[in-house]
Amino acid sequence: MRTLIYIFITLLFCSPFYGQSFERGPFTGKALSLPRVADFDGDGRIDIVSVTRFFSPTGDLKLHVNNSETDSLIFDTVDLGYKVKGNPGFGDFDNDGDLDLVVIDDATSEILILFNQGDGTFDSIVQDSEIAFSFESADLDSDGDVDIVSYSVSDRAVYLMINDGTGSFQTSDFLTNVDDFETLELGDINGDGNVDIIVGIDEFFDSQVLLYENQGNAMFTGKIITDSGTGGLENLQIIDINKDDQMDVVYSSNRTSILKCLLNEGGDVYTPVNLAQGLGDLRSFSVADYNSDGIFDIMLGCNSDDNTFHLGLSTTEFVYDSEVVSGIRPMFYIDNGDFDSDNDLDVILSNGDFWWVVNKLEQGSVNVVELEEEEYKIYPNPFSKNINISEIRDGMEIIVSNMFGKQVFKSMIDQSSIDLQSLKNGCYILSILDEKSGATLQSSIITKIE
Repeated sequence: MRTLIYIFITLLFCSPFYGQSFERGPFTGKALSLPRVADFDGDGRIDIVSVTRFFSPTGDLKLHVNNSETDSLIFDTVDLGYKVKGNPGFGDFDNDGDLDLVVIDDATSEILILFNQGDGTFDSIVQDSEIAFSFESADLDSDGDVDIVSYSVSDRAVYLMINDGTGSFQTSDFLTNVDDFETLELGDINGDGNVDIIVGIDEFFDSQVLLYENQGNAMFTGKIITDSGTGGLENLQIIDINKDDQMDVVYSSNRTSILKCLLNEGGDVYTPVNLAQGLGDLRSFSVADYNSDGIFDIMLGCNSDDNTFHLGLSTTEFVYDSEVVSGIRPMFYIDNGDFDSDNDLDVILSNGDFWWVVNKLEQGSVNVVELEEEEYKIYPNPFSKNINISEIRDGMEIIVSNMFGKQVFKSMIDQSSIDLQSLKNGCYILSILDEKSGATLQSSIITKIE
C-alpha cells in the first residue's frame, strides 16, 4: 500500500535575485585544507578539522573550535600536534559517543587512530594497515560499529578496514591496480540497508562510475553504472535529488561547467541528466536544501571563475535561480553546517585559505498536516527525545535520514518507543522498512526540537 502524504510547504522567501542569499564573512587569516565538519568537542556546535598545507601532501592537523554566537562565526584554532599526510577521516570508532579521527602520520607513514577524549583532545594508537591517503567511514558489515574505507589515488588501491568494535581494525584489499582511479563515495544506493561503494574512474576523454553493491557483511559485487561521462571526473555525491526514494549519483568534472547526475530508475537503470551550470570548469560542489523548502539546491565552486549558488525550483525539472556568491577561485572544497546555530546551513569555502558565507535565505517550513492511508502512527511529532511508532511487529526496522539524504540512524524496531535524542534539532525523514524484503512500508517527515 502506498502511503499518501499531504505536505503543505510555506515559502517565506523571495527570489534570490532580489537580495543576497549568502553573506560572505571577512577573511579569517586561517589556513584550511581538506576540511572535515562535525561536532568534535561535544558542545553542540559544528567544528572543523583540517590539514594546513600549501602545495604539499603533508601539513599540520588542526581543530577549529566553533565558539560562534547567532549570526556570527568565531573559530579558535588548536594545533593537535600531528603532521599528517593526505585527507583525514572521522567516525566514532570506539563507540563511546564522540568522534575520533583517522590520519597518516607524516614521520612514520603509519595510520593513526586518534581517539577523542570527549573535549576535542585526542590520544593516538598506531593501526597496522596498508597505507592509503584518504578515508571514508560507515558501518560496512552492519554490526553496529564504524568501519573505514581507505584509498590512495596514486597507488590505485582501495582497502577495507573492518572495526572489531574497540577501534582496532582488520584490513583487507578491496581494489588494487585500478587504472585511472580518482575518488569514491559511500551510501546505501539500492535501499537494502547496506552501505555500498561508488567509485569514480577518470579517463582522459571519458569517465566511469562503478557501483559496488554490499551484499551484507562487507561483501561486494561490482557493476558499471555509466561509462560515458565527461573526462576529468573529480567529485561524487550520493543523494536522492528528485525525492523519489531512489538514491542518485551526482558528479562533477573539472573539464565542464555543468554538474551532472545519474538518476536511479531502479532495476540497475541510471539515466544521465544535467543539473546546474557554473561559470567555468568545476572543482567542487555541494547539493543540499539550503532554504528548507524540500527541494535540493546546489553550490558550485570553479577553477578560475566565480562561486555560484543555484536555488532549486523543482524536484523533477532541475531548474534553478542562480547567483554569484563569491569570487573565490579556485575553490577546492565546499562544506556545510549550521555554524552559527540559527537553524540553517552555512557554508565554508576553501582553496587553501578559510572563507565562510552565512546563509541569509529565509527558510521555508515543512508541515505534515494530513496523513491518509498511513498504517503506522508516529508520535509525538515534533519530538524532543523519544518517538513512538504504533502497531510494530517482528522484522521491522527504521532508517532516519537528514535533509542531505544521508542516513543518520538505523535500528531494528523491538519496542514502540525509539530513543532519538542523539539527533540534532531539525527535520528528518523516518522510513519504516520490512527487514526481510527491504520494502519501504512508510516514510514520514519528523522534526526534533528541544
